[in-house]
Amino acid sequence: MSIKYIKCITNYFKVAFFKIQPITVSAILIFLSSYVSGNGWINKWPRETIPDFPYFGILSIVLTIIVLLFWIVSTRLFSLMKFSIVNEVDTFLTSLFIISATDIWIFSFSNNQAGSIMMAITLLTGSIICCRIKKIYNTSISNEIFESNKLSSSLVDLRDLYNKSNVTQNEHGEILVDEREVDYDLFNRSNIVKQLAEAMQHPTSKHSYVIGLTGIWGSGKSTILNLAKKKISKDTNSVDLSHTNKSDFDLWLFESKEEIIKGMYNYFLTGLGIQYRSALTNKLITNAAKLLAGVSINGIETLFLDPNTYQDVFKLKEKLTNYVKSMNKHYIMCIENLDRADNEQVILILKLINSVFDIPNVTYVLLYDNERLNKVLKNTESSNVSFAEKVINQEIQMPISIDLDICNTCLNNLRDSYGMNNSFQVRGEAKDFQKVQENIVSNITTIRDLKRIINSVYTILANRDTLRLYLPDVIAIQYIHFKNPELYEKIKNHKKLLTWTQSLYLGNYNNLTAKDKKYVEDLISNYQQYADMLEVMFPVITYVTRNTIEESCYGNYSSKRAAINSEMFFECYFNLAENDNTVENSKVKKFIAEVNQIGEQKDNNIKDDINKTWVAFNNSINKDKKESTISRLSMFTERDDIPSSQIRKVLSKVIFEYTINNRQYDDFYWKDLIFIVSNLIKEVNEEDFSDFWVSELSNRYDLLDIVNEINGYISKSIGGLSGDLMRNENTIAQFQLQMYKDIIAKSVNIFDGNGFSQNVSQLYNLILNNKLYPKKVNAYLSKTVTSKNIFRFFGCLITNEIGIKSMYYKISSGKLDKLEDKLNCIPDLIDICRKTTPKNESQRMVQKVVNEYVAYKAELLKNKDAKINRVEADRQIDYRKL
Repeated sequence: MSIKYIKCITNYFKVAFFKIQPITVSAILIFLSSYVSGNGWINKWPRETIPDFPYFGILSIVLTIIVLLFWIVSTRLFSLMKFSIVNEVDTFLTSLFIISATDIWIFSFSNNQAGSIMMAITLLTGSIICCRIKKIYNTSISNEIFESNKLSSSLVDLRDLYNKSNVTQNEHGEILVDEREVDYDLFNRSNIVKQLAEAMQHPTSKHSYVIGLTGIWGSGKSTILNLAKKKISKDTNSVDLSHTNKSDFDLWLFESKEEIIKGMYNYFLTGLGIQYRSALTNKLITNAAKLLAGVSINGIETLFLDPNTYQDVFKLKEKLTNYVKSMNKHYIMCIENLDRADNEQVILILKLINSVFDIPNVTYVLLYDNERLNKVLKNTESSNVSFAEKVINQEIQMPISIDLDICNTCLNNLRDSYGMNNSFQVRGEAKDFQKVQENIVSNITTIRDLKRIINSVYTILANRDTLRLYLPDVIAIQYIHFKNPELYEKIKNHKKLLTWTQSLYLGNYNNLTAKDKKYVEDLISNYQQYADMLEVMFPVITYVTRNTIEESCYGNYSSKRAAINSEMFFECYFNLAENDNTVENSKVKKFIAEVNQIGEQKDNNIKDDINKTWVAFNNSINKDKKESTISRLSMFTERDDIPSSQIRKVLSKVIFEYTINNRQYDDFYWKDLIFIVSNLIKEVNEEDFSDFWVSELSNRYDLLDIVNEINGYISKSIGGLSGDLMRNENTIAQFQLQMYKDIIAKSVNIFDGNGFSQNVSQLYNLILNNKLYPKKVNAYLSKTVTSKNIFRFFGCLITNEIGIKSMYYKISSGKLDKLEDKLNCIPDLIDICRKTTPKNESQRMVQKVVNEYVAYKAELLKNKDAKINRVEADRQIDYRKL
């Protein structure tokens, strides 16, 4: 049998049986058993009658059993069996075991069956007790293992967080700091500790000495007190009453004034090591407590309590004084939560210290908030502020502020412990998070403040994988909710003003009224302590207060971050839940992460792997949301999203080839995909840029419109994270011009083939390009444009207008006039068009438009104000049939 098991058995009987009530009851029952047995009433019944009252023995046993059963049923005693700790059921079992075991010996002197019954009861209760001990022991061992193995469920110490050691997350992924008082001072306030310790070692032989340690709630008063106690613990002449009482005297534990008085007296006796309690002493305390608490004594109480108890107050003080003086020691009593008690309790405790408990060689240390104490005294008729000054001999002030650098370090380490360094995925997110955190730190005034922010605000980071929003905004709005619910509600109720609704947030700014601007100005003025985080969250504030346009004013930027200033995500920050937009964002982010991961493998199958990833991603998109998801993908293809030039090139090839193979479908979102390709290749290195063009667009004259789209997107790009953007912008412009020159030089008939319908919009740009020699263009058109493709040539010069019920077509006189001035083949081509017989409705429409142009030119000779007539049609021209 192990030592732990023996200790468990010893503790079981100590806690369960060695109390005044079970021992007394057991002694009475054993006496009753011996009395019944000694008189032979058990032996004689039922064979012989007993003089006087023959059924005393059996009646005693029956009554005892009835009372016992009634007590068990009414108290539901055995419901406590499910708890694996020593409790009332164990007291009952051990008492029953000892009584029955004793009765076996008593009834052994009598020749009856009672001894057998007692033997059975003893064995039964003994077995149950053994089972209970085994269960309690096994539970205690299991708890020890559980506590040692489950460190993640324990609270983290603030010092460990500062030193970044032993910082663990609980089973929910949260990091919680222990908010209870500690025995160290992270903020190095050693001078305050020294001052308090010296004051506590200042006994007086005539009166008590009262010290007030003042500071706002959470400023660390208890910590400073603990350190001061530790400092004077080696002084053998000074005795801290909390050592014997296991804690300081806490006013929060008492409901009434009478309880406070009794509690203080008992606290003193326990601290002095006096365990003796007597009826006379209790009567003295009760009388004095009722008098001091202002409780009237009337009714039946007058039979037991003397209404004239003024002498009892002095007797109580004299008794305590004599006890203290006889010990020849200096005693220290610390009273916590003085400022959190109600007004009457505060006044009472000050009066007690100044009267009944004004005992020589006793030092009182009161912990309170000065502002709160003064408020209590001002609002109480029986006292004023000067009353506290008479009672408190020395006041020690806690520092007004704490080291904010330490607070910032703790929060930085907390952020790292949550794995935040790997969670910042959007450009500027780490910078914004730090700005929000610095704003939070600047508002911290107490240690308790810091701990509550860690436990109440930063714990949201444990859900960052399932709440995929912009982390700086998440922390900011959670902090505002925690510190200022009023501001939180104002933000929540002004969604339209604070969020963007168009692709460009700046569009909202132009619609701001004077009233809107005034509201924003008042908001930032009234809540100046939150200004920095509000500016991070809502760029409209920066615009109104500083007339500055932030990068985050652009809608795509906010959508990419899933920021609170985006209308699509605003509600998520108040519901702490995701919506369809966050899900789509996360799906795109996952795809980009997989693509980047493929790049890290550095094998020869990068394109195949990326293609498989692209196909899987494309197939996973809901058909109804495909266009919006592809459009969303473009936001995540910047250089900071995909840093590798090679991966950007390969992904652009994969998406480009997919686009070319599918763009013949009318409902295909090919322009969104081409924008993504443009975004990818605009910031690749020179070698990768050249490889893309050679492999994908070399001699692809049927893709003139694609080249023009890419050129247009890149030329409109702003900024860039490298010097590649400007170089690639010039390169693609040169490449497009070279394609035009090659078409002319090689006489490539761009009016034939399946690519014509897509290239319609680019033919005019080619023909009228200022960098091409007119003679060469004239020769090219004369050679390639014939009656077979004449309608295609003029089709690229036609513009259309959409009416309510019809469509209208015409040739821009400006376009054709420019061509006629530059190219002398145009009249001949007009003549060919008018003489060629149309084969379908689309060709007839083109011919009508050309005829109208000719008529317009003739009319213009007569009337300089002539206007070209539009050709009305009930359907669009199908360029594939020209």
